[in-house]
This record gives sequence, C-alpha cells and structure tokens, in this order.
Amino acid sequence: MEALLLQVFYLLRPLLNARWFDLSLLGFSFFELAGLFLTFLLGVAFASSLMRSNRVPVSAIEIWAAILMLWIAVVSFLHPSLTDLSTVAKWVLPLLTFIFLRRILIDRSSLVPLVYLLVLGFAIPFSASVFLTVQGEGLDQVVYWTGTERYQGVYSGIHEMGHNSAFAMMLVVIYVAICKTRGIDISNLRYLVLAAIFFSAAYLLFHTHLRTAYLGLAVFAAVTLAFCGIRYLFAGLIAAVIALAFLWPTVSTIFFDVLNPEYTGAGFERAGSGRIGIWINNLEIWLAAPLEYKVAGLGIGNYIGNRIPLVSDPFPQIRNSHNDWLQALMEMGIVGFGLIAGLFLAIFNRILQHKGTERAAFLGFFAAVVAMNLMSNSYLQRVALGQMFFMVIVYVDLYGRRVPNGKVGHTGGPGANGV
Repeated sequence: MEALLLQVFYLLRPLLNARWFDLSLLGFSFFELAGLFLTFLLGVAFASSLMRSNRVPVSAIEIWAAILMLWIAVVSFLHPSLTDLSTVAKWVLPLLTFIFLRRILIDRSSLVPLVYLLVLGFAIPFSASVFLTVQGEGLDQVVYWTGTERYQGVYSGIHEMGHNSAFAMMLVVIYVAICKTRGIDISNLRYLVLAAIFFSAAYLLFHTHLRTAYLGLAVFAAVTLAFCGIRYLFAGLIAAVIALAFLWPTVSTIFFDVLNPEYTGAGFERAGSGRIGIWINNLEIWLAAPLEYKVAGLGIGNYIGNRIPLVSDPFPQIRNSHNDWLQALMEMGIVGFGLIAGLFLAIFNRILQHKGTERAAFLGFFAAVVAMNLMSNSYLQRVALGQMFFMVIVYVDLYGRRVPNGKVGHTGGPGANGV
C-alpha cells in the first residue's frame, strides 16, 4: 500500500498544481486543498510504515525540520491575533512532507522511479498550457511599459506556470544525472518523454517572462556545469554570451526596470517591480519593532492583502516581501530565520557527501532555489513548490542501499550514506 500511495502522490502533485477548478475554502485554493489531500495520503503511508522494523536513524535535516515546525507552533501561540492559519499550514506542509518521505522510503533506489513519475505528472498541465498559449489564450497580463504579453496557461497565474516550468526543467536534468551516476539505463522512449516535457516547460517559461525563474535557471546551469568540470562551465559561458548577443533586445525588454529602474519615472526603489522599496519598507518595520517581535516575528501571514479581519494590528504597513528569506524573518523572527538557515545548511552538507553528476545537479538545484527564494515568493512561500522541492531533495538524505539482514550497506561516503 505504501508504494501505491507514494506513486499516486508523486504523479498527482504536479498535475494538481494547475487551476482545473475555481474553488477555495478556508483561505486555500483548489491546488492547495489538493496538496492537503495528497499530504493526508502521505500521512497514511507514513502510519503504515511505522509497523516496519529496522528503522533508520533520525537525520540532521529531520531534526532541523522538526524544530522549525515546533517554533512555528510557538510563534502562532505567542501571536494568535496576528497569525493566519492557512499561512501556517503552508509553512508546515512541505516540512511534514519531507519527514514523512524520509521515514517511508527504503533507500535511494526506491525514489528514482518516483522522480520519473513526478516528471511525468507535468505532461497533462503542460500540454494543455502549450495548446492554450499557441492559440493566444490564457493571457494573464500585458506589461504597460513594454507591451509584453505574459501567459498563465491552465495555472492560476504567471508565477505558478513559470515556477512549475522552471522546476520541471531542473527536475529532468536531475533525473538524468541520478540515472547516469547510478548506472541506470534510460530507454529512447523515456528520453523522448523527458525531452518533450523539458522543451514544453521551456516554451511555457518563456511566455511567462518570469524573471526570477530565468535567474534561477541561470544559477542552476552555472553551478551544475561548474561542478561537472571547468571545461563544461567555460563552454556554457560561451554559449550564454552568444545567446545574449542574439537575444539582447528581448532580454533588455523583459528586464527593463532592472537595467533601468528610472524607466517608469520612479526612483531606484522601483527596480524589479518595486522589490527594493518593499524590502526597505519591511526591514524598517522589523528594525523598529520591540525586541520580542524581532525574536518571534511580527505574525505569520501578517501582511497587507492577507489581513485577518477585525483584528487590531500594531504593524499595519507590512507588505508581502517578495523575498522568502526576508518574509521568514518578518513572520518568524530571528529564531525562525536561523532555523531555516540551519535546515538549508544541513541539506547542503548532505549534498556534498554525494559524488558524480548527481552531486553537481543537486548543488545546482540547491543554489537555484536559494537564489529564487531571495528574489521572490518561491520555494518557501508557495506550498506546492515547497512540497516538490522536498520530494526531490529527500534523495540526498536517504541511505545508499539495504542488505538482506536489514542493515545499511556502504557504497562509499560517510555515515553509511554512500552513493
């Protein structure tokens, strides 16, 4: 039963990220409700796994995740009038997903086919989105200053389609890298499927013009190529320079208010859709807050546009940070920010213990996520992205293989976690 529930979870997670129905309940959209349901299924599989013997030791990543969830509960208890429960759930669900998967999965080999199912889950929403975009439908926004058209396909918005597309592109590379490192053959048909999803994602991402995702992919490519070898990085840089030379008119149009913040008539704070101004505003509020709020945050989900009705708020000017790291500091204080940093450092440490092409791909993935979290609401604020991140990154924290007596076998690397 565990295997079946895992297969359903990995296949349906990307499929249910799309906006197939206009439905909301208790502050959750349809795909967020779907995420709750899928996490419930995962919890059922976790409960079933508890009956197994020969449990593996608790990892450092699990410990950081558990402490962070505990701190989120403490912050919610300390500031109940400033806490939005749906936002609390969005912070907790990805962490809970990781812990469930870490306890359910046997070893790394059991995750490899699930990663392919995760890739395959994008096939239907991407196909539908490509069809709509080719037909000129699914248009979400026309940028006033440049006339650039931005599409959303079957997703709930530009950012959802763009981030899902960028994630899928990285996921295809990660899957191929894992197979190459582990010596797993990929059939021609599977390569065809992977290529179709990769290029569909690239097409959709281009039509969202989601700059955060562009930058994330650039970081992913640079770091992955660098750890594959200097010659690969050098070749990639040459290709990037040539591509930029040919595409510069398009690139300069897409990044118009970054390259020239005063283009819109506003000052430097208007750069990047006003991000600089938002960051300055929120940091000033946090610095001026009493010490207890600096430590425990100014309320989870407490920002303009997400206010809890009829509640007195001592911080009425907080804006959504468009920066996951700053948002964590605002909502959970210094302690929460430190716990998230510790969690990511633990993940980074586990990736370093791997070898080969998969190590390079996971380092690129990690660096891209860190960068995108810095520039927008990405893998910490968006529950679907957060879940998928941990559904993939759990690979680096699993044991290499099992031997018949139930003990963990070594295939290299420290701590019985060799590749």
